[in-house]
Amino acid sequence: MNTEHVNFVALCPFCQAPFHYTQVKFKGGENDYGGWKVKCDNCCKDFNLQALNPNESFTNLPRQIIEEYLDWPPDNDIPRATASVRHNVERRKVKWEYNLHAPSLYVCRDCLKPLDIMSYDALGRKKDSLQSAWLRAENYLLASNGPSSDRIFVSIEFDCDCTKKHSAIFSANTNLGASAVPIYDRCMLVHVSGADLEDRLNCLASKSDVMDLLEKLIIRWHCIFDRILLATPFIGHQWMKSNEVQEIWEWLFKNLDPDKVTLLSRKSTWTSFKKIQNESGIGFEELERYDLEDKIVSSGATKQDFHAKFFAGISSERVEVLSGSANLLRGPSIENISFRCMRKQSFDAKYLAVIKSNLELPLKRRTSSDVLLYKEGKWLHTFYSDSPWYD
Repeated sequence: MNTEHVNFVALCPFCQAPFHYTQVKFKGGENDYGGWKVKCDNCCKDFNLQALNPNESFTNLPRQIIEEYLDWPPDNDIPRATASVRHNVERRKVKWEYNLHAPSLYVCRDCLKPLDIMSYDALGRKKDSLQSAWLRAENYLLASNGPSSDRIFVSIEFDCDCTKKHSAIFSANTNLGASAVPIYDRCMLVHVSGADLEDRLNCLASKSDVMDLLEKLIIRWHCIFDRILLATPFIGHQWMKSNEVQEIWEWLFKNLDPDKVTLLSRKSTWTSFKKIQNESGIGFEELERYDLEDKIVSSGATKQDFHAKFFAGISSERVEVLSGSANLLRGPSIENISFRCMRKQSFDAKYLAVIKSNLELPLKRRTSSDVLLYKEGKWLHTFYSDSPWYD
């Protein structure tokens, strides 16, 4: 039977907190006109919400649904949601693409040959055996409720043209029970042993090349670091058209997970974005009311008196920092960039303390099951600190 999935957001009648849900409709079939009793996550009060096919419709927070109604209206005096709005706003926009046509992030330390394409070629030669090994591991983990990891790491060895041996490390979401997408197609390159990032990224490059290299670093940082900080006083520049600035924002939304990233900028950056948003049809404040705004903006930090541009992947053990002269925009003009790997204490003293911003950058407590690593045909759970990117 054909089904239609439609996204809605309703507001709690007591505190106006949003409740997101997806309504399922059977096309050409029989539908139940019922609803739910929902407990608000914010004020903990109950309210009624009308929903088609309440048994099949769903929410990402099922604990909030405390009773299903197969008939509507229910026979009680519980207040109803004050609003229920249908929308097609994509709430998670992160869609990484590792661009092999862009400058290589990883370069052989000995011969300076680019290694990004070599790494993916080596992965491609192993994709069938990798998929078979992952299906076996996935079945075991599902059956045994064994240690679960939020990410998979795959180590593939290969030889450079100069005969130097490298290990390429790829990362993918675990997605237990969702193997319709082969693990090879989910893998993103996050490290290559024998490649010196400091040597590679202390250089001159065009604005466009800097953006491409930063994009690859952002993928790396999402996968192997706890937090990401992007500090830039401006997005684009004052002479750019609104649609050109919007393209940069869309690049940010595509690459940044708001649960992991803090964007620090000047007040004018946020004002400019909200103006562009308002001109597009639906105002930012209205989207924010329904929890549909871009979280990179609503959770962003503001500081006026800084002109530095630096971008950092942060963990409790160490920090990688890319800094330079360019704002976030593309173009042919040449900029300088610099890259350093340092201890977290040094980063706090040399960067966060200097800009005097009280940023909250919560870090994870690592456990032995944080990394599910595929190496030499075998899977093992290990610590982040024992992982190959610490060479």
